[in-house]
Amino acid sequence: MNQSPNTLSDVLAAIRNSVIEEHLNANVELKSNWKEDYGHKASALANKYHQPRSWLIVGVDDSGCLLGRDQNWARQQEQCISQHINEKLDPAQACVAVHTLEIDGAYVVIIELKNPGDVVYWGANAYSASGTTLHKMEPEEILELRLKLPGLSDLTKQPLKDSYQENLVNIFVNRLSDKGHMLEQGAPDEVLRFLHLYGTRAASILFGGTRFRVVRYDTYDNPISNDTLVGLYTLLTDSYQNEVQEWTKQQTGALITPYPTRALQEAFANAVAHAAYFENNGDIILELHPERLCISNLCIRESMYFANRWFSRAHRTVNAFLMETLRLGKHVDELGRGKNLIFAESIRHGKRPPEVHTHQAGRYFRWGLTLHGNASDVRQLRIFSGINKQYGDTPKALIAQALILWSSKPVKEIRNYIDGNFADEFVQVLTDLRGPIYYYQKEDRIVPQRWVKDMLSEGKDVKQFSPSEEERELAFLRDFCGEFENGYISPKFFRDMEHLSDTPSAKSYSSRILKKWKEAGHIKKVRSGLYRFPPGHMTIPSELSEFLQKMLSSKSSEEEAESTGKQEDIVER
Repeated sequence: MNQSPNTLSDVLAAIRNSVIEEHLNANVELKSNWKEDYGHKASALANKYHQPRSWLIVGVDDSGCLLGRDQNWARQQEQCISQHINEKLDPAQACVAVHTLEIDGAYVVIIELKNPGDVVYWGANAYSASGTTLHKMEPEEILELRLKLPGLSDLTKQPLKDSYQENLVNIFVNRLSDKGHMLEQGAPDEVLRFLHLYGTRAASILFGGTRFRVVRYDTYDNPISNDTLVGLYTLLTDSYQNEVQEWTKQQTGALITPYPTRALQEAFANAVAHAAYFENNGDIILELHPERLCISNLCIRESMYFANRWFSRAHRTVNAFLMETLRLGKHVDELGRGKNLIFAESIRHGKRPPEVHTHQAGRYFRWGLTLHGNASDVRQLRIFSGINKQYGDTPKALIAQALILWSSKPVKEIRNYIDGNFADEFVQVLTDLRGPIYYYQKEDRIVPQRWVKDMLSEGKDVKQFSPSEEERELAFLRDFCGEFENGYISPKFFRDMEHLSDTPSAKSYSSRILKKWKEAGHIKKVRSGLYRFPPGHMTIPSELSEFLQKMLSSKSSEEEAESTGKQEDIVER
């Protein structure tokens, strides 16, 4: 048997010499045309972990002879193959490349496969091949193979020769020293060797020849510059981040920093840490607009799960060695906190919520994070201040503010942004009848309470009732307080019932309106801050009475625990 081809040159030579038959090469499959079912073959070839490379060749017959396919055929085949690999092959790194080549006037498409250190699936199943026999692997076979494999390969830990930019290495070393790390003194290369970084792809990504693009736009979204910079550690330096902030300020004439500092730091660090470097070095692109910044990079299919999942601690990276390097320099936060930090910092500074958009890009996907650098919205800041007074500086406050910002979306969509780590807080805010929002379950939508609406529409803490509103609310409160409060009412109770905030202006308004009702004879003053409606006829419908009793009831912690199942049921629905 001939030696199996281990390089693309070996494959091309075998085709030209007519020695590419499957029975002569354990790591080769031949197909005349591509079909989705042939992905089973790709899985089986990639699971041959003892083979340096395996090859699925399309455009030849069973004996290895060229079929004389033309270029249009090859392009269609390549497009179809790439689409199916994106959708079905897991991990996607098992496909090293898809080559479209011309050999003696005939075109072939060659899928280059390599075991990435883990079991390779096509769809929901993994496959194995022995000779020309292929079968779906049983669970015990998968377990046995997984035990033989080292785990998903980390590209950033692999050896790669490159020359490094001394200034970037020095900035990194100085940062480590500032963070308390004891380092050997010496030339930059010596320090990288001490850190076991020298000669690795991680070092090449950060300090070597890995490039990224920066595109700047004018106010009409026309590109005005397109630059290529070298060394991704540039993105993590204070000087470059300040340069981005200053350029944005110049475009808008703003006096304050456009992007929250920590959000910008985390956004750049995430792009560097999680890019799919298997192709085009991650293809990181910065698009600078006068009022927004989009940071995009190639990503693996699994990353799609994390898009816009802002309230989540879930995380996964295929660049473990690079991530550890960034964590060493404290460029990334604790595991899984990055997304939430970006969102929280944007909200706390009154910015529009960040957004993530993903789309297919060849064999991989493109992840694009947009940060908004527009002027801080004073109304949003005042709403958030009111929410903080109720919930404190907690995840519940951030979730409540997010629900207001997302109130145009159905709750079933919002649930996708929140996972189990924040599920309890989400349920508590969603079902809090005294909170800043009301969940209208019948229509699956969020309704901001009155004080929030007043702030959003008028920019005021409280909007005075119209005469008809005041008359309606007077009748409602007369009946309600007579039935449930023995006729008593206070300014605080009035604000709670009318969903007004506790700001000074709202407090003043509630006191004024009760005094007005007193002077009109609708209520009587009992003492300072307390009034009472005279006895009267009750007209509250029974359904509303039950709802209001529920709203007024103060649940103990035991009762809240008992209601958790019901609350979770609301979230599931």
